[in-house]
Amino acid sequence: AMAGAVAGATAEGAKVAAPIVGKAVTEGAKAAAPVVGAVTEKITDAATPYVQDATQQLSTAAAPYVDSVSNAVGSTIVAPIKDATDSVTAAVGSAVDSTIVNPIKDATDSVTTTVNSAVYDTLAPMKDATDSVANAVESVMPFKIF
Repeated sequence: AMAGAVAGATAEGAKVAAPIVGKAVTEGAKAAAPVVGAVTEKITDAATPYVQDATQQLSTAAAPYVDSVSNAVGSTIVAPIKDATDSVTAAVGSAVDSTIVNPIKDATDSVTTTVNSAVYDTLAPMKDATDSVANAVESVMPFKIF
């Protein structure tokens, strides 16, 4: 019976105390808010120079490693890719020259030579005939025509 009476009294006390405790917490939070804000601001202001100094020190300490990583990336990744690209470009250029450009140039030169030879072979007899006619006409004319 005693346990039941204690439990009942505790439950009733909790019912009565709940709104009082709730109001006290709410009012306490309202009253503490400006103080908490001011304290937070003072802590931030006080810590800022130390944070800036630590940031600067970390940056200074890390700089050689950043440079080292950058150099390592350049020499181990960028340079070999560039070299490989240059090598492929040279190989492709050479292959294009030897399989496309040079044969076309050689064929063009050959056709040009053949055409020039054919034109000369065709025109030479005409020139010879023209010269022959001119010589014949000149031999019977008292003056030179050509």
